[in-house]
Amino acid sequence: MSPLAWVGGGVLLVLGLLAGIFVAPLFRAPSEPTPTAGLASEATATPLQSATSVTSTSDPSPSATTPPDLNELYTAGREAAQAGDWELAVRSFSSVFAANADYNDIRQQLTDSYYGWGVALLREKQLDEARDKFNRAAGLSPEHGLTAQKKRLIGLFDHAEELFGRASYDEVIATLLPEAPIAEDFPQLTDLLLRAHIESSRALLSQTPPGAGQAQAALATAAALPNLDDAQRAVVGGLQAEVAALLPTPTPSPVAPPPTPVPAKKLRMVRANQNDTPTCISIRVTGISTAGWYFIADALQIRGNFDTGGNARNCDLGYNQEFSFTIYNADGQAVKGGGGVRARGGDIFVGEWK
Repeated sequence: MSPLAWVGGGVLLVLGLLAGIFVAPLFRAPSEPTPTAGLASEATATPLQSATSVTSTSDPSPSATTPPDLNELYTAGREAAQAGDWELAVRSFSSVFAANADYNDIRQQLTDSYYGWGVALLREKQLDEARDKFNRAAGLSPEHGLTAQKKRLIGLFDHAEELFGRASYDEVIATLLPEAPIAEDFPQLTDLLLRAHIESSRALLSQTPPGAGQAQAALATAAALPNLDDAQRAVVGGLQAEVAALLPTPTPSPVAPPPTPVPAKKLRMVRANQNDTPTCISIRVTGISTAGWYFIADALQIRGNFDTGGNARNCDLGYNQEFSFTIYNADGQAVKGGGGVRARGGDIFVGEWK
């Protein structure tokens, strides 16, 4: 072999070796990672990568796949409403309503709970929050009467606040006073009405001359408002004392002496004589009209009628018979002083009405 051929063969050999080193791996099948490499990879994973992997592969929570127990939620709502926990009641009933709007009386229960929550907020003077709850109740049940009443009161209150801001105190009173008896859950309404009375009284006192009498009447109306607390009553009482000091001292009216009692009139019966027939009795009454009068011999039931001149006589007695008689008026009532008069046949009596 010539030297040139020998050199060419060496070059080809070198090129073959290089091709084996750099090109062969490109056509080799990928080998499985060794256990050691897998453990190293897991060990070097960051905590966030591990957490993400657990979260994405873990089973869904039961709440995401299990429907709520409507009976349990409904019972929880009823118990919360009875305890006055309106927020919990609304939350429980809302879950039932969202799942089944026709479940039992759920619409009514949810409406009542929103209303109860609104009333509780109204009592705490949280007007905007109360307004929201009443609006929600009305949205569920537009025919709910109590909710409609509260919304109407809030509307009147809003209008009265505008009037108060314009110093139209008498208009505030005219707007709110008729509603005071049903505003026991609305202390802000009572407070605004009271302030209107007070400001109206002060305006009257600032007049020339001061209208103390009218101010006194306005404060008397304020003191009679229902649902006032002790602090409010104290304020009204203090203003009433101030107004009373401005009023003139009333002149006492003379006290009339008690009337002299007039003795009651009655018959004064006197036996005048015994000159009548022994089987007769005669009676004469003076000083009063005897129309329709009569006398009766008590045990004998013997009767004598009086004429318009006051005279009466009966002759049905036994000879000088002793008896008693009573005189009666036209109404059949015994005449005072003319009852049980002792007599005998032949007597003549005179009775004077005085």
